Amino acid sequence: MAAPSASGTGIINKPVAYGATSQVTSTNLNAHVDNAVFNANAVSSTINVGDDGTGLFVVDGSITTAKTSFLGTVDVTANSTVRILSKQSDGQYDSVTPSGDVTMSQAGAITIANDAVTTDKILNSNVTLAKVANIADDRVLGNISGGAAAPSELTAANVVTMLGTSLMNPTSISGSTNTVVFSNGLTLKLGSHTTSGSSKNQTVNFSDHGGNFSNDCIYFHMYLLNNDSGNIISTTNEYVRTQSASSVVFNTSSSSNGLVYKFIAIGY
Repeated sequence: MAAPSASGTGIINKPVAYGATSQVTSTNLNAHVDNAVFNANAVSSTINVGDDGTGLFVVDGSITTAKTSFLGTVDVTANSTVRILSKQSDGQYDSVTPSGDVTMSQAGAITIANDAVTTDKILNSNVTLAKVANIADDRVLGNISGGAAAPSELTAANVVTMLGTSLMNPTSISGSTNTVVFSNGLTLKLGSHTTSGSSKNQTVNFSDHGGNFSNDCIYFHMYLLNNDSGNIISTTNEYVRTQSASSVVFNTSSSSNGLVYKFIAIGY
């Protein structure tokens, strides 16, 4: 590719040579501008001119770091600072170095900084179960540290201990009424009833044994105690007729007075 020879010292060859007495018309003035071409004087180490002088071209391999000053000082070493173009408030573009939570390598790879993804940056309901770290088989997540802490894997034994501690520990034990109340509401009453009157139907009022159950009596069992020996007498005629949160009516084997029955009542 060879540029047209220069007709003077300038970088443009003018198509019309005006003399001292030349007449300027619209035709020759338009031609003077429209038909002007670049000449060999425009050629440099980085710019070349087409054969007809109407085009400028960048010489292959001629753009170096020194030619990219609008990006700031650019180092081509492996650990050089990466700069990108950013439109400024005045509408002009300037080169800036990426900062904050994201960095970019010379190859264009973008990296999020460690610990940069905070809770506020995660959209609600977008952490799926598949994104949660795997846990061992037969484990659940929980906390038995005794205080606030990140969840950890709990074994079956851990869960039993946790549930036993929180659900089955008695919250109150009354020796005078033989009543035990657990934290989950389960209530156990142990007591005795001495028969009176001539009826085989006997009533145990729970108000006489520490108070009624809050909701219901779900289990009642009684047995006859021998007043002479203190041994249990095996009988087949005792049975519960009705039971509620406040009382139980049961049938005795005899209408005799003074028979002592021991009972266990469970309610909630």
